[in-house]
Amino acid sequence: MGRYSKNLSGVSQKTIVGTATYTDDTTYNAFITNAPSGEVGVFLESGAVRTTALTAGLKFFIAQKRDGFVNKTPLLEFNDIFRKLRTAYQAPQRQVSFVGFVGTGTLDLGFNFAAASATNTQTYSLSLRETTPGNQPFPVQDGYATVNSSTANEYTVLAAIVSQINGDFDYERVEPDRFVTAEILQSSTTTAITVAASLAVVQGSTTVTFNAAPTGAPAVGGYLAIGGTGQTGAVYRVVSIPTTTEYVLDRPYTGASNAALAIANVLTAPFVSGTSLLGVRFTAIDVESHFKVVPQALNTLDPVTLGTAWRLGSGSGASVLELESTQGSLFDGVGSTQNAAFKADYGQPTLIASAAGTYDLIFLDLAPSTTPGAGLPNYQQKQIQRVMVAAPNGGTLNSTLVTVFGL
Repeated sequence: MGRYSKNLSGVSQKTIVGTATYTDDTTYNAFITNAPSGEVGVFLESGAVRTTALTAGLKFFIAQKRDGFVNKTPLLEFNDIFRKLRTAYQAPQRQVSFVGFVGTGTLDLGFNFAAASATNTQTYSLSLRETTPGNQPFPVQDGYATVNSSTANEYTVLAAIVSQINGDFDYERVEPDRFVTAEILQSSTTTAITVAASLAVVQGSTTVTFNAAPTGAPAVGGYLAIGGTGQTGAVYRVVSIPTTTEYVLDRPYTGASNAALAIANVLTAPFVSGTSLLGVRFTAIDVESHFKVVPQALNTLDPVTLGTAWRLGSGSGASVLELESTQGSLFDGVGSTQNAAFKADYGQPTLIASAAGTYDLIFLDLAPSTTPGAGLPNYQQKQIQRVMVAAPNGGTLNSTLVTVFGL
């Protein structure tokens, strides 16, 4: 489960993911016979379908057809609803932050090696702290570089720091601890590589390949900006050119793999030590992470700039699919086989959610009263229950549920 959905805070939640269409069956018996897989409807205690607003005193249940069977809630009372909420789909947004140059403007990292020497070694570093709730102790990514020459190349120092930040150390021996990707930016005016070609890039590889011999590409020791236009592409130094189309970079490529990256997004970046401005762009690896950038031992004036604010979003296909496949299955009584290597033998339920879909989420919180058999005559207790329906936005399921529950 995601970091923001690891538990239900003691609430028993039934998760239903529907198709876009609300049932056109007028009775529950007809729904049992005719409804296609995934279809959802709200029915009264009498079995009549409900398409208008529920009112005080009515009892109802929500039913869904799946795998030839009907999966439904218990009989619920409208009077027991103490909270109802609809959250419209909102796209998640990865956090992007910068230190120094941001692809435009005059900000810089502010490296100053003037006092560095063999007897006066300077240490420079950048550190990042993940601040995502539910992931304590908060992980750290950092990188260090030492300088013992007043004429050191700023890019070389920064590349050493960034390479460490992007390393997979797996301190806890569970999975890579990284939560951001770091990329170098520089301010010198980039120039086009004038060839009607494209570039094949593979995330994690140091080799990039043109589909034809490029014209205007940098020589060994020069710099390539990949994945952007102007000064927004991530900068790499070329360390060798084994063939007319293959270029080897000074560190692994961190962008998305692309077999044919447009040549407009591959530029020569004429970085000049002592003249060009430098910066680092940090991008969250997943949409659930957010973080804080902490420059250390650089320059106290090194500016940290927020490029894109983090937003968890609501109703993305990936999150709804995970809710249905794990949380939904657990509360439908089939969770015991979710982690089994042979779980397919148990007949896992068909998932309705689409990873590419966008959903509005409807929450109903109810507090039905129960009287324990061994309780005192007037003793009652309430057990909070929650029903969540994920409805594809724009469909009749969504609009009808809004009407039925008065949302």
